[in-house]
Amino acid sequence: MFELNLYAIIFDIIAYLIAARSLIDEILYKLGFKRPFDVHKDLPSDLGGQVAIVTGGTRGLGLTVVKTLISKGCYVFVASSQTQDKFTQILDRIYNDIPEVDEETKVKRGVAQLHNLDLSSMDSVVNFIDAFKSTNLDLNYLICNAGIMFAPRQLTMDNFESHLSVNYLGHCLLIREMLPILKKTADKTKINSRIVNVSSSTHRISRFRFEDIAGESNYSSSQAYGQSKLAQIMFTAKLSRYLRDSLCWNNVQCLSLHPGVVLSDLYEHVQLIKYFPFLIPLIKLDMVQGAETILYAALSPELKDVSGIYLEDCAPKEPSKCSQNVEDQERLWDLTNGLLSKWSTVDLSETKKSR
Repeated sequence: MFELNLYAIIFDIIAYLIAARSLIDEILYKLGFKRPFDVHKDLPSDLGGQVAIVTGGTRGLGLTVVKTLISKGCYVFVASSQTQDKFTQILDRIYNDIPEVDEETKVKRGVAQLHNLDLSSMDSVVNFIDAFKSTNLDLNYLICNAGIMFAPRQLTMDNFESHLSVNYLGHCLLIREMLPILKKTADKTKINSRIVNVSSSTHRISRFRFEDIAGESNYSSSQAYGQSKLAQIMFTAKLSRYLRDSLCWNNVQCLSLHPGVVLSDLYEHVQLIKYFPFLIPLIKLDMVQGAETILYAALSPELKDVSGIYLEDCAPKEPSKCSQNVEDQERLWDLTNGLLSKWSTVDLSETKKSR
């Protein structure tokens, strides 16, 4: 029998109202009432010798970020569940579009390497971490871009709600285990390492449901997605504070952001797009525009002295009040550490001592 889930309906309505604010911005931009933001002229052109990890880097925004990093000479570790054959085809197209040496900047084209990562499985995250560590590479940029959106309720093999696992917990484990490498790289190169969490303006619809993180009662895909994106922002703020105040690290930065409305395959479960496809040309940013805030967060020299902030449209913006609640940030930090303790090998309290 069909059951009316009033809770889910209310959250869906709120989610679309929040999204409407972003959609209006995109429509104004399309109609020329907003100044286009162009940050590429201010980004470094030569990333030769630098290394990035990009999750979800074989499609959508992630692929655009990967392509840009390669064009700047970066070595990119692409984390994805995509097959190697498909990735090879994608990489061939990228290499065809980017000359081996840029005639204007003289920058040599970078390279990309695919490694399997399934963020719904913490064992898969551990395997990816081990694969990266075995290369003995530096790590300058960790860009946590992969995600799912508005999906039906499903528990992962680790018994986590799928949005929380893919969008948040898997990335938290990855970040935690990569911290010593990020720090070592920053110390060696004298260039700050950066962690970038790709969140969403939809974080504003949610509070974190500590009492029901698995969504067992009154499940709403909008709330679950918003909660996972809220968690990313809260974790980013707390991690930044922890690195600075507890470990006295000033050269590993953490930033979160909303990339804008980009109609990637994340939107496969969004009913508004299915029922009103005529909105698509009005609201969507193309992939290059959508990736700008991600690249700005990772590379911009304007941000070299800041950490823990949230960005929209290539500028700092205040996130929701819920995300700024320090008590809840601390509670989420402790909860996250407990949930990931089975897989984590890095004791953050010991990292400073082993510097």
